[in-house]
Amino acid sequence: MGISILNFQQIIPGLTLAKQLKQNGLRVVIGGTVYTKFVESLKKAPAFFTLCDAVVVYEGETALIALMQAIEKNPAKPALSGVANILWFDGKNVQANEQFQAEDISKLPAPDFNGLPLDSYLAPARVLPYNLGKGCY
Repeated sequence: MGISILNFQQIIPGLTLAKQLKQNGLRVVIGGTVYTKFVESLKKAPAFFTLCDAVVVYEGETALIALMQAIEKNPAKPALSGVANILWFDGKNVQANEQFQAEDISKLPAPDFNGLPLDSYLAPARVLPYNLGKGCY
C-alpha cells in the first residue's frame, strides 16, 4: 500500500492508516513532500519504521517502479538497496539510498487514469491530479 502525505494536516491520519495497514500484515510505503523535509531526522528514527516498510523521499516515479520490480523479484525480502530515493530499516539501521535523484518531468509519461473508479470517490466533482511543472512557484 502506498500513502502519499503532502501537508502537515495529513500526517496524523496518514500515519494512523499506515499503522493499521502494517498491523494487518500489509507492506506499507509512505511518501510525499512532508517526509522529504525530514530525511536527516528519519535516518536517526528506526522506530518510525514500525509504521511503514519504506519512505520515498523527493520524487517517487522511478522509485516506485524500482520498488515494485524488487518486490516482484523477491516478495518475501525485496532488495531495497538498489531503489533510488527511499529510506528503509534493515533490522539494525535506517538505510538511505542516496544520491537522491530528480525526475526529468519532460521524460515522464502522461498520467493514465484508465480503470480508476472515478465515480466511487466521495467528491462533489471529478478531479484529476495532473502536474504541469515542478519546483517553486
